[in-house]
Amino acid sequence: MYTTEQHMSTQEVKGNLARLLATENLTVEHKVCQTASFDTDKRILTLPIWNVSDHVYDMLVEHEVGHALFTPNDDWTEVLKDVPKSFLNVTEDARIEKLMKRKFPGVNKDFFKGYKELHEEDFFSVKHEDVTQLHLIDRINLHYKIGTHFMLPFADAEIPLRDAVGVAETFDDAIQCAIDIYNFEKREQEKEELQTPQEGNSSVGMTPDSTESAQGEGEEIEVEGKPKSQGDSDQTEGDENKESEEDEAPTPMGGYEGGNLYAKTDVSLEENLIDTTLNSDYQAPKYIEMPELDSKSHMTAPEWVADKCEEWWNAERFTDKNYEYYTPIDWTWVDAEYTAFKKQIGREVSYLNKEFEMKKAATSYARASVSRTGVLDTKKLFSYKYNDDIFRKVTRTKDGKSHGLIFILDWSGSMHECILDTYKQLLSLAFFCRKAKISFEAFLFASDTGEHLDEDYDDQVYAAKQKDNTIYVPAHQCLQGIFNSTLNNKEFDRCARNIFRIASVYVHNRYYGWNSERPNVPETTTVPSILQMGGTPLNESLCILNDFIPKFRKQHGVEKVNVALLTDGEAQWSRRWQTIDYRDGKHRTITCIEQNTQLRHRKSAQTFKTEGAYRLTEAVLRYCKATHPYVNFLGFRLGNTRDIFYTLDRYVDSDKIEKMRKVWKKNRAVSCKVAGYDEHYFLCTKSMNADSSFEVDEEATNAEIKKAFQKSLKVKANNKSILSSFIKQIA
Repeated sequence: MYTTEQHMSTQEVKGNLARLLATENLTVEHKVCQTASFDTDKRILTLPIWNVSDHVYDMLVEHEVGHALFTPNDDWTEVLKDVPKSFLNVTEDARIEKLMKRKFPGVNKDFFKGYKELHEEDFFSVKHEDVTQLHLIDRINLHYKIGTHFMLPFADAEIPLRDAVGVAETFDDAIQCAIDIYNFEKREQEKEELQTPQEGNSSVGMTPDSTESAQGEGEEIEVEGKPKSQGDSDQTEGDENKESEEDEAPTPMGGYEGGNLYAKTDVSLEENLIDTTLNSDYQAPKYIEMPELDSKSHMTAPEWVADKCEEWWNAERFTDKNYEYYTPIDWTWVDAEYTAFKKQIGREVSYLNKEFEMKKAATSYARASVSRTGVLDTKKLFSYKYNDDIFRKVTRTKDGKSHGLIFILDWSGSMHECILDTYKQLLSLAFFCRKAKISFEAFLFASDTGEHLDEDYDDQVYAAKQKDNTIYVPAHQCLQGIFNSTLNNKEFDRCARNIFRIASVYVHNRYYGWNSERPNVPETTTVPSILQMGGTPLNESLCILNDFIPKFRKQHGVEKVNVALLTDGEAQWSRRWQTIDYRDGKHRTITCIEQNTQLRHRKSAQTFKTEGAYRLTEAVLRYCKATHPYVNFLGFRLGNTRDIFYTLDRYVDSDKIEKMRKVWKKNRAVSCKVAGYDEHYFLCTKSMNADSSFEVDEEATNAEIKKAFQKSLKVKANNKSILSSFIKQIA
C-alpha cells in the first residue's frame, strides 16, 4: 500500500506503464474517481488512484489499457437489448486480458498474482458461498480470473459456453457470448420456476448439492404474478427483498437486478475496488496544457521598437521649449559610452570568434573519415611487390549542423541595477554572432503593454479562443524585439543604441531615485511606455517561444536552435484559463496554477510536474524540448552568493553544493545542468559590474599598479571562462 507522499511518484510510474503498453500517444490521467474510463476521441485514459499493492495496481492498469486497445467505442446497447451490462463485462474482460497476455507475455505474472491477491481478500464476495450454487456467468468470470487457484464445476451443457468465451477474438464475439450465456441462464431459470419438487433435478448435469437446493425452493412459484427470487434464504424473505429492491442497484450477494440476472462477482469486484480508491480528501493532480497561440501576435520587430523610442523622444515635452512640461534630453554622454563600449568589445568579440572557429574545426576533425580511392598513387608504385596500399586516400568531413540563436533578456524591475551590464553581455554575444555569421534574434520581456495590438483587437474574442486549463498568456503579453541578424549595420546600430540609452537611464537613476553622480542623466520619463520595467512573465514568454522556435528555424534554415535566457530571478506566479458557471451564465476567468499540477504533453503523452512557479518554468522548458528536440536552452542567472545558492539548493545534492561553492569562490561563476536547461550559468552580479579596464593614477605606486592589473586580468578571465563554455555549446 502507498502513503500519501508516495502517490505522486506511483502515478507517474503507472502512467508510464500504461503508455508503454498502449504503444501509442496515450494520455494517462490519475483522478479521484470510482472507475476507470477511456476517451476514444481524445485518447485520454482516466484511472482511479487505487490504494492497493504493486501487483494489483499493475494488473488493473494493464486491464484498463487492454480496454483502451481492444474495446471499440461502439453503441452495443441495441445489440444486447435485455442482456445486463455485467454479462458483457465478464466476456469482454476475458477477451481483452487474453489479448494483453498474448501481446505482452510479461503481464501474465501480474494477472496471476493480482487476481490471487484479490481472491484471498475476497474481492469477489464468494468466501462464504458455495461456488457450485453460483450462476453460470459468475462461474465463468471466476474461471478466467482465478480459475488457476481452484476448480469450478460446469455442467456438460455449460462447457461449450465457457470455452466460447476463451476463444473469443473480436468484440462481436464477446457480445455474442454474453447473449448466449444470458439466454441459457434465462432458460434454466424458467425451468426452475415451472418445475415442482417431484419433477426431480432442475438443471442438467449439476452437482447433487445444487439439485437439492433447487428442489427445496420450488413450492410457491409466484407472488402477485412475479417469479420468486432464488437464493439460500427462505422463500418469504426472498420475496420481500425482491419487492423492496426492485429497480435498485444490485447487492454483491444477490443474483438478480430488478428481477433480471446479473454477474454478481463482477459487481462485487467493481464495488470492492471502489472502496480502495482514495476519497475526496486526497488532492489528485490537476492537469494543464500549453496554450495554442500565434507568436506573431505577441512579438514586435526591432525597427518598430526603435521607431517608438524615437517618437517618444521627439514628443513636444522633450523638443518644444515653449511647452509647459518641457524637459530637454541630452544623450551625448550616453552615446559616447556606447561608442567606447563598441570599440572596447572588439577584442572580446575576436576572442569569441577565434574560440568558435577552433571548436568548429575540432568538431569537424572528429567527424572526418579517411578512405581509399581507386586511383593509383604514383609515389608508391615502387613498393607494389611488398605493399598493397598503393592507392590514393581521401579525407571526407561530414557537414556540421548549422546553429541559430535566440536571446531573451529579463526586463523586470529587479534588473534595474545590473541591466546595463547584462545588456552589454548580450551586445557582446550579438556582435559575435554577426561576425561569425550566425542567425539570431534578441528580445526583452516584461509585463504586458498592449501597444503592439491593433486598435480593433478584442480581448473578449481572444479569451473565447483560449481553452480551459491552459497556461494564461495575456493578450497584451509581448516579446519586444531589440535587434536581429537580418538588420544592416546602420539599422542594427540604431536599435542597439536606443536600448543602451534606456538601460543607462535605469542604472544611473537607480530606477526610483536620482543619482547625484550623473547629474545630466535623463530622467526615467524618457523611457517609452513599451519599455517600462515590470514583472517577470518568464513562463508566458516561453509559451510564446514554443510557437516561435520552429518558425525561426524554418526562416533561417538552421538545424539547431539555441535559446539563451538572461534573468535575475524566477518567474512570477502563472495562471490558467477556467470557465466558471455563474447564475447569469458561463464566464471565462483566470486562476492561479496550484502546487499539485502537471503540464501535459499530448504528442508524447508525457506529463511534467510543476510544483509552484519555479518548477513550472522547468516543466515548460521540458515541454518545449519534447516538442522541439533540436533546441538547447541556456540559462544565465544573475545574483549574489546567497541568492544563487538558495536557488541551487533546490536542484543540486548537498555533496555537490560544496564543490560548486569552491568554484564560485574562485570564479564568481558556476554552471550545471539543472532546472530544465541544457546548461545553466550562474553569474555574480557584482562581477558583471566590475570594470575590466586597466586604469591607474599617474602617481600610483608599484603595489597599486600590480593590484589593478591583477584585478583586470581576473575579471577578463572570469568573463572568458563563461563565454568559452557558451561557445562550446553552440560550436
